[in-house]
Amino acid sequence: MDPKTIAVPRELYTPRLIVRAAAPGMGAMKAEAIQAAWDNGLYQYGPWAKDRAIYIEANCEQQLAELQQQWHDRTNFVYYVFTRDDPDHILGAVELYAPDWERRNFNTGYWFCPRGTGQGYAVEAEQAMVMMGRTVFGAQRIAATVQHENLKSQRLLEKIGFVREGNLRNAYVYKDGSRGDSLSYSLIASDPMPPLNVTFK
Repeated sequence: MDPKTIAVPRELYTPRLIVRAAAPGMGAMKAEAIQAAWDNGLYQYGPWAKDRAIYIEANCEQQLAELQQQWHDRTNFVYYVFTRDDPDHILGAVELYAPDWERRNFNTGYWFCPRGTGQGYAVEAEQAMVMMGRTVFGAQRIAATVQHENLKSQRLLEKIGFVREGNLRNAYVYKDGSRGDSLSYSLIASDPMPPLNVTFK
């Protein structure tokens, strides 16, 4: 199947959230959210988060245009998370990336700023993204890798139903050049997930 023929939803709706595909026009919101998330683990765990100064509105708009093109090309799917009550402030982002369309395997990642943590929003948004992968893409396997000390991220994946597969020794390179272990998780098509009402539009 040609992935470009798949009708990919631009918005996912859960009981509390709107999960919206990256698109130009979100630059100011994205810049503000990344700045808010920088000291909340984004710099520590985001491999792409290297220079805080570049995350200004103009640069974010350029990045959003690139992400939109990747969405159209079916090579990367980045979605930003909003509450239904406040669609003007980004809580974080969820992503399906590195698709293997022949085998229907995907990878997932996410980040959230402080206002998006502690209320279950990250679990809800990530589960919605995974459900899109299963329902729309027919995903057979969705993989995630987290750092061994990132307990919050491990708990998030486990709440959705991801299974810890193993320890990747010295796989993660920190910003200072030191190395640490990563943990490999996956969710396959037969794995159960908790119930969540999600609408795709």
